[in-house]
Amino acid sequence: MMNGMRTLAAVVVSGGLLVGACSASSSGGTGGGGGQGASSSGGTGAGSGASGGAPAGGSGGGIVVTDSGSGGGVNNDSACSAIGQKAENKLQPADIVFALDNSGSMNQEAQFVQTHMNTFSTGIIQSNIDANVVIIAAASNQSNGVCIAPPLGSGQCPNDDKPPNYLHVKQSVGSTNALSMIVNLFSQYQSMLRQGASKHFIVVTDDNSSMSASAFDQAIVPLLQGVDPLYTKYVMHAIYGFTKPNNLACFANPQSDPCCDKALPGNVLTADVGSVYATLIQQTGGIAGNLCLQDFLPVFQAVSQSVVQGAQLACEWNIPPPDGGSLDPTLVNVEFTANGSTQKLGYVASPGDCANVQGGWYYDNPSAPTKVLVCPQTCQVIQGVPNAEVQILFGCASEPAVPK
Repeated sequence: MMNGMRTLAAVVVSGGLLVGACSASSSGGTGGGGGQGASSSGGTGAGSGASGGAPAGGSGGGIVVTDSGSGGGVNNDSACSAIGQKAENKLQPADIVFALDNSGSMNQEAQFVQTHMNTFSTGIIQSNIDANVVIIAAASNQSNGVCIAPPLGSGQCPNDDKPPNYLHVKQSVGSTNALSMIVNLFSQYQSMLRQGASKHFIVVTDDNSSMSASAFDQAIVPLLQGVDPLYTKYVMHAIYGFTKPNNLACFANPQSDPCCDKALPGNVLTADVGSVYATLIQQTGGIAGNLCLQDFLPVFQAVSQSVVQGAQLACEWNIPPPDGGSLDPTLVNVEFTANGSTQKLGYVASPGDCANVQGGWYYDNPSAPTKVLVCPQTCQVIQGVPNAEVQILFGCASEPAVPK
């Protein structure tokens, strides 16, 4: 490398992505070490990475965040011209998987889901969150099946799929096997699950699950980790029966319990209490709705708000084409700035290499890149810092990530 370090002339973009160019090779080491974050695990299967956010003075993911100063920073060399191309930070996308009980007692519930699915998805999309929706349920030409109308679905029943954002896995779901179906049919919808997207599951049923909460968690977490290197957790939401009253009590007083059928005295709206769903919701911080109230719209709205409020900064940035030429993927570097301190992130060839480095970045497609993504441990640090800035420097040989 040349001795003179020439890097981007600074253009500050608060909370955004700064893109610039350098006219000569860069020298100097990466920023201060900082060490890797501690791995975490538990009910929601958090993956490896920094422990929580990175407040001032903290560290993790190979990034040291201090109150002031600089490290491995940007030298404002007058011989290097800034091109000032800006790509905005964006919220992480959301992948949402529904499993709908299609048993004979669920005809009204199936109709509700079909009617209000667009209201649910629109509330998320209007918040600038890119949502993928999967429904596991019987087709509309089967018992208690559904067909989703535009704009989310195609409305061409029973084939209502509408790529790339909506997929209907046409499989009848029994009263007790919704969680098992989510696990067993994973290969049929895994293409809808994106790297870095939040993961939400929503079950609508009048029964309990034959699969325990712990068994579901132990089965689904490895599957999610296998398709998303940035996976940290999932959130379970459900509309289910909170109680199962006695038939005679409902006959004597239909008003005694919300799960007493007011139209048919003595009839009960629930087959069983959804205790497994209650456990998963408590463990993952999801939304619970009482099926017996027969008013699901507020629950759908609460789940939609939960998806929006839980969205974090997406740990990926589109690469604008450099001015004056095509992109050379071998001449790109990435830096992270927080609290006045700048750290250089090293390049790794694939997300599989992230576990062996202190902090790093990689391309979505190394041969024809369109995005820069950061490693999971680095992502968690960036998401924990308000107004984080990531800078992409063009024209200097890519520096490798620092091994652990």
